Amino acid sequence: MPVERGPSEIPAVPDEGLMHRMDDFQVIAERQRVMAALAALTDQYRALNQEISRRDTLQWMLAR
Repeated sequence: MPVERGPSEIPAVPDEGLMHRMDDFQVIAERQRVMAALAALTDQYRALNQEISRRDTLQWMLAR
C-alpha cells in the first residue's frame, strides 16, 4: 500500500542534464533550496529521534 505524503514532501531531484542547462543564478537558487530542505529534514530527524527516546514503547529501536 503506498504511503501518503504531506505537503512537506521534498520534490524529486532534477534531472542531472537539467542542472547542466541552468544558469549560474538558477544553480545558486537550487543549491539554497536543497540546503534549506536538508536543514528541515535534519531538524525533523532530530525531533523524531528525541520522540523515540522519550517513548518507553520505542526504546527497543535504540538498542544496538
